[in-house]
Amino acid sequence: MSSGDETYLEAFVESLTTLPYQVRRNLELVQDLDRSYQSDLAKLQELYTAYLQQAEEKVLQLEVAPMEAGKGVRVIRKEDAENAPIIIPTTAELMNYTYDADAMRQIEALQADCLQKADEKVCVAKQAYEWIDAVVERLDDDLQTLSKLLQAQGEFQQEEVAQPNDLAACQVGTEWILAKVLEFDTATRTYKLIDEDVESHKVFHLPEDQVVILRCLDRLSKGDTVFAVYPDTTSFYQATVVQVPRKTAGQSSPFVIVSFMDDSDEFGVTHDKAVQLQHIMVPPK
Repeated sequence: MSSGDETYLEAFVESLTTLPYQVRRNLELVQDLDRSYQSDLAKLQELYTAYLQQAEEKVLQLEVAPMEAGKGVRVIRKEDAENAPIIIPTTAELMNYTYDADAMRQIEALQADCLQKADEKVCVAKQAYEWIDAVVERLDDDLQTLSKLLQAQGEFQQEEVAQPNDLAACQVGTEWILAKVLEFDTATRTYKLIDEDVESHKVFHLPEDQVVILRCLDRLSKGDTVFAVYPDTTSFYQATVVQVPRKTAGQSSPFVIVSFMDDSDEFGVTHDKAVQLQHIMVPPK
């Protein structure tokens, strides 16, 4: 959980210190590229329009005129228009007539520049995404590891679907008592339980926030504060772990030695008690 005086969270945050700058730098670069791209795109549109207008003007300079073989066209010029040759042009000749090599080179160069900037935007954005995705993936892995560690320490319990006959601690008034699950209503999220007291056998209907399903804690340490069932009762009381779980012959559940709070005898001596591990839970919040 920690290394020296540095906690896990501090170490994780420290590893992210450069990420905001890197992501911000890439986003600013994407913005700059986009501004330049939009500017070039506007220039490209102007070149397209100018090229088409020029081609249209050249076409309008052509005049259909009669000739011996039928009809042809000639270029109308201000000077000597009547003597301009009349021809029947091919498609290639018409294309060459309207073609402007210099203007086309400008258009092609600007097109290539726009495509390059668009590709750069994609690459930079993808790099920023990969940085963030790597952090999220690492965070997911670390959270899984942390969850397993907390579960092992009894500090975190995943929600589990209780089964009939599962042992549970249920809150009745201000007390927590040992009971057994009879059924769980998934629609109303309520439990039906029966008191483990052989003489009582009371049945309770309680919401899930008043019920803790008892699972054997994977790890306990000496000095841990827990809630444990007091021997020969079905009531939970606060206690401190004195000795970690130890399984004895003939017992299905190991015992934990605990010292109950306010459990001193008439001489002021507190005697440690042995409680089954399955009768212990983390203190309810």
